[in-house]
Amino acid sequence: TFGNLASLGFGRHFSSVVGNAASSFCGSSSLAAEVEGEAPPQYFLMGANDEFTSVEQLESMVIRMKAVNPTRRVDVEIVPRVGHFQLESPSYDSFVSDQVVQWLG
Repeated sequence: TFGNLASLGFGRHFSSVVGNAASSFCGSSSLAAEVEGEAPPQYFLMGANDEFTSVEQLESMVIRMKAVNPTRRVDVEIVPRVGHFQLESPSYDSFVSDQVVQWLG
């Protein structure tokens, strides 16, 4: 989740995920270390109806991440008609694990 309100509470969490992109997003350069070399690939699976943020905010964050390190692999999958808590619920465990395994494969 990369909503503006969430960034206030979880800025340090974001910095470990996105590197310097979180620094500019969260307003503090001390939150993230400089990204050097090849960043690990990252996969974001988000419900289109997420109650905390929007697809547009996630896409904006991905653009910032790639601006910091253009070779960074960042994959985004948006699940239609699904909210944040639905995607985290046990009824979606199989779906989420299948998507992650497929991405890793």
